[in-house]
Amino acid sequence: MMIDKETDKAPQLVPARDDHQDHDETMSDDDQEKGVVEASTQRPKMTVPLINFSPFALRCIGMKTKTQLRCRFTKVGEAHHMSFKMNRSETPLIKTLLHAYGFTQCSTVNPDFNLLWTGTHLRADSMRRLAPWQRVNHFPRSYELTRKDSCYLNIERSQKFHGQAAFDFIPEFFITPRNWEVLKETFESEKGAGKAPFIVKPVRSSRGRGISIAENIEQVPDRSDMLVSRYINDPLLVNGHKFDLRIYVVVTSFYPLIVYVYNDGLARFASEKYVNEQGTFGQTFAHLTNYSLNKNSESFEKNKEMKDTEGHKWTLGGLLRHLHAEGLDTEFMMVRIEDIIVKTLISVQGKVAAASRYVLPHPKCCFELFGFDILIDQDLKPWLLEVNLSPSLACDAPLDSVLKTKLICDTFNVACIPLISRKEHTVGTEDSADETEDDLDAGDVDAGNEKDIAKVVPRVGQPVKLPRLRQTAANRIKNRSTNALRVRVRVSLVKKARIQKIKQYIIKSEQALEERAKAHVQKVNMETKRKGNFVRVFPRRFSWILYKDLMDYAGSEEWDQKLHKDMFGADLDVINEEVVRRAHLDLMNAKEVKKASQLTEDIKKLIEENLEDAAQYRTEQIFSGGSYLPGLPKIRPNARKRTQSCIDSDELKEENRRQLREQIEQEAAAAKAKTLEEALAAGDQPTA
Repeated sequence: MMIDKETDKAPQLVPARDDHQDHDETMSDDDQEKGVVEASTQRPKMTVPLINFSPFALRCIGMKTKTQLRCRFTKVGEAHHMSFKMNRSETPLIKTLLHAYGFTQCSTVNPDFNLLWTGTHLRADSMRRLAPWQRVNHFPRSYELTRKDSCYLNIERSQKFHGQAAFDFIPEFFITPRNWEVLKETFESEKGAGKAPFIVKPVRSSRGRGISIAENIEQVPDRSDMLVSRYINDPLLVNGHKFDLRIYVVVTSFYPLIVYVYNDGLARFASEKYVNEQGTFGQTFAHLTNYSLNKNSESFEKNKEMKDTEGHKWTLGGLLRHLHAEGLDTEFMMVRIEDIIVKTLISVQGKVAAASRYVLPHPKCCFELFGFDILIDQDLKPWLLEVNLSPSLACDAPLDSVLKTKLICDTFNVACIPLISRKEHTVGTEDSADETEDDLDAGDVDAGNEKDIAKVVPRVGQPVKLPRLRQTAANRIKNRSTNALRVRVRVSLVKKARIQKIKQYIIKSEQALEERAKAHVQKVNMETKRKGNFVRVFPRRFSWILYKDLMDYAGSEEWDQKLHKDMFGADLDVINEEVVRRAHLDLMNAKEVKKASQLTEDIKKLIEENLEDAAQYRTEQIFSGGSYLPGLPKIRPNARKRTQSCIDSDELKEENRRQLREQIEQEAAAAKAKTLEEALAAGDQPTA
């Protein structure tokens, strides 16, 4: 793989060093291929360099790599004892890339890691123990987005609170068994009406497992948790084939919301031509576009060459260029897809942000790569099918290898992985502003308790012993008045001290909140420099104006407003609310508003930046810029570094797999022998 050249304003670049010190000189382009790291210069206390991942590193990890190239990237991680671990995931691409940078793989129980790549969510206690320099690829409670039923229910909730018109991008749906009776009545009322059938999906499955199309209630399982949604029977076709889109989305924060969309993705085609007739919905390879299903079809054409419009899997850019050549407004279509992505994330923002604030000690620890599956109908209206928790990173074709390697490199770069040794936890520790959110405790004092008063305002010197006076009635009244006055004075001093303490706390809190707000701006600016082929879709110049009324007012949106104000200025209400309302209607109404040229000028101004950025999705880029490997390289044995506990764990897993294979083979042999015996007993001629 060739290294991507910097197209943005080049940040300060420094080579990896053991002492973590920065240099002032700017490195040449050739030096960027030698395992460079990037340092933040915007915040003085952030002196820890960040690893800059490049696809070129995979060319230096293979068996046939030239000697002088073997240490070019591996020395980066080796010098700092960088480590990673995999949890319920065996993604070869992740392992190969991290080994190429000298990372050591450790066991799943090792707490000292720099990066954790997991196929599921972590426990809350594990999240609380994360250090500020550690990175994990999932946010807490992001299953609200990736479980099929939860995703649709959250969007439905947003429809009820904010209006159906703005969230009209999911089809009619039911959840079984909870909506079984309503679904049954729907089937009965539509019998013979010629309406589209329903597509049935298990709520927790992936890769096309368990999907079917139901034309009657008998075809819907009644005891399993299923998402039953209306089948979209008028899809846009290319060469007579149905397709869907895999859009890659990275979120680096939910409070405030920071979202990036990769400027290339996948278009996955059904292997047989589409037929919209009753009785044909059982033809899996014509109606379902899942790659995991269609690759088993005899009609499936694999993308074997480095071309983005070949076979039954294209790149997103290749598809957009094909549609653009036919006169379709692909930029406006991509703006609509971005709109769906942002609204879907907004529908779960409150829940994920609340969980993150509760369990994450450091807000920078998490990032997440989502796979949005989108279907386009004949009106160029995008529909959200589902959101994938861990989108497939399999590299079984040159197209997959090139695209996904670039994707993961840019994802790691946006995640800003610091170059910190797991053996030196104190290096580069970042100050956290989260403590300013604690409850205010000003140290209340009971005014009637003199001991407590004395603690706050101690007496100066020793008390003077006075001669006893004759306790006349007048003296007693005078003494009581004097004592009461003294108590009032002391209480007044306590109140003043308490008020002063509160004022100081408020000032300190405001300063800390302001520092955190600045850190958010610096975070976005740093990620923007490192985003590679990602397009930042939130925040944008007018994104707060466009989406603020669709957010749940649970606290997280306040950080969104502050971030937009700090980045783009205070004029956040320069566009009329009526314009925003009409913009959402036009974004959803693809049947009548097919092109951006049909929009009014005020709406064009609102989404002007969106339309300009959407042109990036159509540019030809995936195979441009040099030669590429058709697949993942075989790692040199000495470059695949693992801890001893990881080696023991891998050997145990391999032994368990071997025993399972033997058991399956024995059961198959026993079943075959039994069948043969039964055939002989029946007098049949056994077949070979």
